[in-house]
Amino acid sequence: MLGSNLVVNYHQHICQMKSDIYGREDDKQFVFNCLTYDTHNNLSILSIVGIGGVGETTLAQHVFNDPRMDKTKFDVKAWICVSDEFDVFMVSKAILEHVTTTTDESRDT
Repeated sequence: MLGSNLVVNYHQHICQMKSDIYGREDDKQFVFNCLTYDTHNNLSILSIVGIGGVGETTLAQHVFNDPRMDKTKFDVKAWICVSDEFDVFMVSKAILEHVTTTTDESRDT
């Protein structure tokens, strides 16, 4: 997760939290703790995986939108949505353009 409440989507649509979740507070706390634990500036990755429809995205959205995340160590906060078929370069480019507010014309496709 990259705090200025920047919301980015590869297809330029805003992803918003759509529902409440019940019975996942332990999971939410676990994800929050993993993201905010002091890793001594080491990059780490936390994957939330499961079969479609069990709530991975909803859980991630709730952690992302948790007010406590605004008080954490992150300078920039971005929400990225991509489809199953995507171009890694174009997704990376969209993220960097939104985070840095610059445009890169070096490889437009």
